[in-house]
Amino acid sequence: MYEACKEEHTIVQRIDWVKRGQTVLAFWLFMSLGVSSVIYGLTIPYIQTHYHLSAAVVGSLVMLYGIGRLIGSMLGSSVLARSGIRRAMFWSTVGMLAGLLAYGAAPAWWMLRAASFVIGCAFGILDVVLNAVVVTNHPGRRGLALSLLHACYGTGVFVGPFLLAWLPESGWDWRSIPWASGLLFGLGIWGWLGVELAFRRLGIRGNPGKRVRPAGGAGMSPEGGTDGGPSSEPIGAGSLLRSRVFVLAGLIGFIYQGISWGLSVWLPTLFLDVHNATPTEASRGISALFVGITVGRLLNGFLRSSDTAAYTRMLFMGSATACVSLAAALLAPTPTATLVGVFLTGIGLSIMVPLALAVITAEWPHAVGLLSGVFATLSTAGIIFWPLAFGALSDAWGFQAGLGAGVAVLFALIVIASRLHRLVRLRAGTMKSSGAS
Repeated sequence: MYEACKEEHTIVQRIDWVKRGQTVLAFWLFMSLGVSSVIYGLTIPYIQTHYHLSAAVVGSLVMLYGIGRLIGSMLGSSVLARSGIRRAMFWSTVGMLAGLLAYGAAPAWWMLRAASFVIGCAFGILDVVLNAVVVTNHPGRRGLALSLLHACYGTGVFVGPFLLAWLPESGWDWRSIPWASGLLFGLGIWGWLGVELAFRRLGIRGNPGKRVRPAGGAGMSPEGGTDGGPSSEPIGAGSLLRSRVFVLAGLIGFIYQGISWGLSVWLPTLFLDVHNATPTEASRGISALFVGITVGRLLNGFLRSSDTAAYTRMLFMGSATACVSLAAALLAPTPTATLVGVFLTGIGLSIMVPLALAVITAEWPHAVGLLSGVFATLSTAGIIFWPLAFGALSDAWGFQAGLGAGVAVLFALIVIASRLHRLVRLRAGTMKSSGAS
């Protein structure tokens, strides 16, 4: 009996190690997603010159990416249900590789737009899958795990300009930028094969651990219960959209994605137009934004509290920091001062997605796949609208005034975060009063 228990313990340990390897792979792929995100900011100036396009027209490239990502996010939970985490991770990674190779190889403008749509679809699915991987493998530390995962994305966006911006200046065609980004996903496929082989050697076909329910699983009631523990009521997308907590969290994701993508697309052009920077210098605006996001998420990774009221309080503080810092960055007279303001904007924005996800997964802990899919869908809608709007406003008013619209949007984010914090505190107090009686 002792030998049997010892053998079982050894198997559990091996499974844990393989799951850690799967989490490391998820971190790598999320970093690769971050690197892929900078290709638009780096290639749009070349594309705009090559095809003689206005800022509003070339912004449609990002809009199609956003539409594809929205569709991918909507399909993400279904893909998880039909294929499982491991296969979904593989095929969405292959999709990213194929899309990036096609983006670089496209000989015509319409083909470039089609490739951007494919990249968006694959990104949306992979985003949902990787969030589900981390939450499933680390259910007890969702806030920490998600913060570290999304810090990897920020790391990718930070290192992306350094990895890619020098290629055209060194004599390579601008098409080398998406191809170099695709190489990272090629390496990710090799990593997936290693993890899959380890799972199969242990005789495990599905993903070990608690099953991720993509739809209709046990969870909280539509309004949830902040500290009351999970209920057995089934939930669906309609129930989530009737929850004030989920809708407010979704709006936070919507604004975050729109602002971060709008800035990452148009900051290089702002530096070129306003500060007369070189392409490499202009790319530092993206790096400053996402090094701020990365530093903020790494610091947030040390947050020990699992109290949703603490999460929402930090969301309010972060939105206020981002609003003030972006206003200062756009009014700054020098490139260095602008970079400092952009960096602080990133610090404020850093906690938006991981803590909003931590709030809703604490509310509905047994429906992670559904939550990731619906939240990602709402968030991705921001990518469709804001970069295109910033481009149109910049055509009309100039890049400083066009991006200044983001300050007003961030003020709305302050109001939303404040409302979410009050709602969570009110419901937590109601739960405590019910327990006392």
